[in-house]
Amino acid sequence: MESKVAVLEKRLECLSKGQIEPVKDETIDKERKEMETLVPLPVSTVEGLKLLNDTLRTNSRYFTFLRLFMKDACPVPNLKDFDSKTIRQELHKAINHIYSHITTNELASQYNMFGRRNSPNGPLKEGFVQFKELLTNIHIYVSNITFTISDGAIGEWLRQAVNRLEVKKVLKKKKMAEKRAAVSQADGK
Repeated sequence: MESKVAVLEKRLECLSKGQIEPVKDETIDKERKEMETLVPLPVSTVEGLKLLNDTLRTNSRYFTFLRLFMKDACPVPNLKDFDSKTIRQELHKAINHIYSHITTNELASQYNMFGRRNSPNGPLKEGFVQFKELLTNIHIYVSNITFTISDGAIGEWLRQAVNRLEVKKVLKKKKMAEKRAAVSQADGK
């Protein structure tokens, strides 16, 4: 019987070549469940983000698991054939999708890439660059992109977290208003 790491490496190789995933094995399912319990995703607290970063640094199996998780969540197209504008657009889509599975908007709104203020009167935010292992995992995942471009996409995702929260609040209010209207209409009949 193959070791768990060998099975995961075989799966990663198949996925990186764009091949259909090998037949599911109970070992893979058990390994995935074990990895999912180490750091439940999406992370919603600062402590959880630090735990994720530390786990990536100390556990190579979790590092591989997270790459597979990102590959499952959002496959990145081969960007070599695209022009620079399309590369940036595709990378932003991939980063948005991946990070929405890794961290919550509430947590992301507490960070920016380098720990600066967004405005002169605004609060000083923590720098996301302190999570080197998480950033390294992303850089490996989108390997044919420079660090500057991927860091820019991650920074933009962090910047937009507040806007995503506002949209979420507006949609929640609209949904609640629709429910109240439906209840009052049902009561009026």
